[in-house]
Amino acid sequence: MIAIACAKGGSGKTTTTLGLAAAFARAGEQSLAVDADRQLPDLHVTAGVTRAQTIADVDGGGDWRTTARRLPNVDDAYVLPGAESGDVIDLQSTLEGLRRESTRVLVDCPSGSGPDVIDPLAAADGVVVATPPTNRGVDAARKTVDVARQLDVPVLGVVVTKCEQAVEDVDVDLQAPVLSTVPECESPLSDGRAASAYDAAVAAIVEIEDDTPETEAAGTESEDSPDASDVRVEAGEGVLSSFGPGTVVALHAPPASQSESLLYGATSVRGTLYLTAERSEALVKDAIDETAVETGSPTIRSLDEDPLAEADSLVEQLPANSNLVVDSVTSLERAGRAEYRQFLNALSEHIKEMGGLAVLHCLEPAADPQMRALTDQFADVVLLVDPGDDGLIANGTLNLAKRRTTGGGF
Repeated sequence: MIAIACAKGGSGKTTTTLGLAAAFARAGEQSLAVDADRQLPDLHVTAGVTRAQTIADVDGGGDWRTTARRLPNVDDAYVLPGAESGDVIDLQSTLEGLRRESTRVLVDCPSGSGPDVIDPLAAADGVVVATPPTNRGVDAARKTVDVARQLDVPVLGVVVTKCEQAVEDVDVDLQAPVLSTVPECESPLSDGRAASAYDAAVAAIVEIEDDTPETEAAGTESEDSPDASDVRVEAGEGVLSSFGPGTVVALHAPPASQSESLLYGATSVRGTLYLTAERSEALVKDAIDETAVETGSPTIRSLDEDPLAEADSLVEQLPANSNLVVDSVTSLERAGRAEYRQFLNALSEHIKEMGGLAVLHCLEPAADPQMRALTDQFADVVLLVDPGDDGLIANGTLNLAKRRTTGGGF
């Protein structure tokens, strides 16, 4: 299974995914192009096929052959559209199931270099990076290459898109071979020159695979393979929203790092209930109004006399497909252990059932390390803020300390 990726949107990776699928089919290999974008799935649009059934119909062991659509004008190449908004799927498990097929599987990854990209990259046997020959494009491609190598996934090479002639230094900059250059054209999926470029890329991929030891091609882990704690992602304002529905995130941060900007950014994608345990509702509203990041208009509620009971009551009323922010979780961790465990169980179950996203803001150091450990135990994802030299998250990164592909409590 090959992941097609690039941190920059508009790089041509979706078209590249389909172009390679068609080229593999022309070379005699049945191929399946899979949309792994949870937020903005558009593989079916570019392919010109319907979205009557999606990858959600394959989740749990369904047969892709009854779900996927044939790529127009190409024999033996198929398209599996991305999930509808609100569908909760175990993407990594689904991709692992497809990976075991004899069919050549090509995964169209979402843009960016955040957590939503990690699942498809980690499941792949190799990565093809699609990038235009611009400075911004190559810079974004370098981020994708770095993430892939942190995950110990081989970078097969680069497809340079929207390019009329061979380019210099891209292979040196990215430390990966250029598989082909695809000319800029109005309809790259039907243009003869583009088809020849995709055919050349497939020939190069097959040659690389033939020269790769079998254990490496199968994705066998070495003793030095990194675990989740080795993976670093950009601390962009939308990074929290990139996690899939049904996820509980624990965000650890120093108090002065301005990590609240990540919480504010999480309100931009969908309706959000923002529970503030330290600041007043008015102060939080003013901070959101004045922040430079893109935000939505969250419902803000203050947790006062009995923070845990009030939070429990408000979580029960959280609508489907909504975000929840608890800022910060410290006041809830001051409750009794049994009561807090019960709250975390209810929170995890509700978020999973309703397809929402919960972010628990964990300011460091924890007032009660044992209760903080309980918070992390229930979280599906634990992110550690690593501020920049100025102590601020804007110039820092996030360490992915834990990632569980399925939510729920204990």
